[in-house]
Amino acid sequence: MTQLNFSENLRILGLTFDHKLSWKTHIKKLKTSCMGRMNIIKTLSNLSWGSDQNSLILIYKSLILSLMNYGSVIYGTAKATTLSSLDPIHNQGIRLATGSFKTSPVASILCNAGEPPLQIIRDNNTIKYMIKISNQPKHISFSNFHQNFPYTKAKTPTTIFENFNRIKKNINLNIDLTKKSLFPIQAPWTWSPDINTDLLKYNKDTTANSSIVALFYESVEFLYYDYTLIYTNASKNINGTGFAIVDGQQAKTFRLPSFSSIFTAESYALYMAVQFVVQSDYKYSLIISDSLSALISLQDHHPQNEVIQLTKDLISSSKNKIKFMWVPSHIGIPGNEKADKMANEAVTSTTSTIINKIPSKDLINEAHKRIIKTWQNHWDSIPSSNKLRNIKKSISKWAYPENASRREQIVINRSRIGHSHITHSYLITKETPPLV
Repeated sequence: MTQLNFSENLRILGLTFDHKLSWKTHIKKLKTSCMGRMNIIKTLSNLSWGSDQNSLILIYKSLILSLMNYGSVIYGTAKATTLSSLDPIHNQGIRLATGSFKTSPVASILCNAGEPPLQIIRDNNTIKYMIKISNQPKHISFSNFHQNFPYTKAKTPTTIFENFNRIKKNINLNIDLTKKSLFPIQAPWTWSPDINTDLLKYNKDTTANSSIVALFYESVEFLYYDYTLIYTNASKNINGTGFAIVDGQQAKTFRLPSFSSIFTAESYALYMAVQFVVQSDYKYSLIISDSLSALISLQDHHPQNEVIQLTKDLISSSKNKIKFMWVPSHIGIPGNEKADKMANEAVTSTTSTIINKIPSKDLINEAHKRIIKTWQNHWDSIPSSNKLRNIKKSISKWAYPENASRREQIVINRSRIGHSHITHSYLITKETPPLV
């Protein structure tokens, strides 16, 4: 009879689970693997003939950061003290790539390179993953997004959802997503929207606007003489994002969250136009838009955008005859010009219908911006005694002179940070500080 060996650790798909879910064993192994690969960066980062900074950072991300990113959504629930043992690896990788002096402050090294701290990277990975699965009703963890986990003082491991809620709270992010459709109502290969793009043949720069307008009316008269014309348009500016649909003299305006993309607004405009057609019970309808990207997306058999999915499902399940047409913007087509005017007004109008549900891509982009903003806030809080802080207010990456050699890049980095062999080597050699 074979005796089974007892083990406190279990390795599954590269992640080492310990019996307490503390992730100490996994992080210890991860650190060892990363340090072994760090020798490659050390060799390539020679101060004289080494590779340039951008190449070294790319190599570091490919060889080492990718290891730490793998599974970070799961092991990121470990205690902060446990996770902090990985920070020196990240800091050393960026320091070697930039050639910064060993005594340089970590915050300055990362800010100078435009590379965020590990905690920022882990938070971004977590929220990106969680947003993706939060709008997939068929996902095994979907129900957990709608449960209130009771507070307990027991020393239980932190869950991914608790970590997710922590990040959401820190960046003040509310989740309200357009649900993703895994399976279309109708087989995608059996149906495709009818989209007229004939006016693409005429360039606005070489063809008079009046000629294109005449061609538009000619197409409508001969191809869509018994169709109801519905115009859509979208707008995004510093005041927000909105869109409008125009049916003859009637217009409807809508407002989206300000961080919604223009593509989302254009896609929603098509969706609400189709919904308007279905509710109005128009037998034949032609939806006219100047958004070529949104119209082309309707032809995709497997669209990833949730609003495009909803639009295709609504069209395929409708008995109404709905066609689409692309027109150039700002050439004098009255319906298009009115839709454009109403879309601009929709952004600030108090009568606009408010839509809060947005595609996951928009929310992920906004979450990323807010997480990066927490890094910026941390940099802003650093005392002015930090030399780089005095000359660099933003965490964004700084450029280098074109064709700068490795040695020149290192000199620039050390000058910016204010730590060099001349000024701070005494901290390493324990000698008397130089006179200032």
